[in-house]
Amino acid sequence: RNHNNVACFHPSDDLILSDGVLWDTRYRTKPVHRFDKLWAHAYGTFHPNGNTVILDKEVWDLRTQGLLLSCPPLHTSSIYFSPNADVMYGVSSMQMDDPSETNNNWFRVVEPTTFDVINTIYTEKKNIMDFAIHPSLRYVATMQSDDDGDNFLKLWSVGRPKRNKEDTDDRDGEE
Repeated sequence: RNHNNVACFHPSDDLILSDGVLWDTRYRTKPVHRFDKLWAHAYGTFHPNGNTVILDKEVWDLRTQGLLLSCPPLHTSSIYFSPNADVMYGVSSMQMDDPSETNNNWFRVVEPTTFDVINTIYTEKKNIMDFAIHPSLRYVATMQSDDDGDNFLKLWSVGRPKRNKEDTDDRDGEE
């Protein structure tokens, strides 16, 4: 049983995906399609383009219901898209049956058409509990927890190069 399952709507609002099963909201008596569940913990979402479904690390074509590709870096990730769908984030997800897992401290920036990983960011704390994208696309936020159960919010700036210590020191000296 998938305790991490979350139902989601297709961009056109006429389809619902839940635990690898595709439902049509107009015909509720039987599912439209059951995707092959290749993993016990399949996180599913529709791609905003409306033509594909992402189940765990597999990308499926809705038109043919065939497997398009597999993107291993997305395994056990929760998927988030920027508001204009030009950036996809894969966020490590804590497994309900193994909350002691220590690799829940990263999120990936992914190109949403090729599914190439652009960057992987590791956080300082043990688990990412939640993830949000600011509507301006300039920030993402992570809610993280540590071993003591304390929660911390971290705001990440998007699209800006990291400042190194020398740059910071040079600016401190400028008038």
